[in-house]
Amino acid sequence: HSFPTRRSSDLTNETDSRNKATVRGELKYYPKFLEFGINTSKTWEPVQLSKFFKMNRAFFKDAQYNMELVTVLKNFKASIDSKVENSRQDNGSRTDNYSQVVNSNLPASFNLIVPIFKGRPAEEIEVEIIADVDGRNIRLSLCSPGAEVIVEEERNKAIDEQLLLIRKLAPRSEERRVGKE
Repeated sequence: HSFPTRRSSDLTNETDSRNKATVRGELKYYPKFLEFGINTSKTWEPVQLSKFFKMNRAFFKDAQYNMELVTVLKNFKASIDSKVENSRQDNGSRTDNYSQVVNSNLPASFNLIVPIFKGRPAEEIEVEIIADVDGRNIRLSLCSPGAEVIVEEERNKAIDEQLLLIRKLAPRSEERRVGKE
């Protein structure tokens, strides 16, 4: 019997009660994908990100667009409109509001062409730039819901490929298959 666990990417194959084999597989992220820090807590100062993008031009579809993005990051500009309201009334009522509106020259998103996993083909993914502005401190992070979808799809595809190989090697081991978890 084969029991796939899609969350941990483990497969257990039992040919009979005495013979057990655990097949462990691991999809490893492509190192450059990790360096971008997409969908992680990694943050960048605008100038740092511009230098990183400049040195990693190969992962952009268009070198011209890459240089434009590098220039925008080097010359980051933003107008920040903050409003504070803080009041207390004698009857116990109170107001404590803070709002901040940031308008910047950063694009909302850009596209990268990068492998997400080692040994897998490069994927074109849309990457959003998330700005965290606190006074003069600006930190940028990179977010890609599309990359997250690809991670899930590739993990399931890799497990399904291994299950197919197990079925070919030990056809009876698939008599009782536990569904996707």
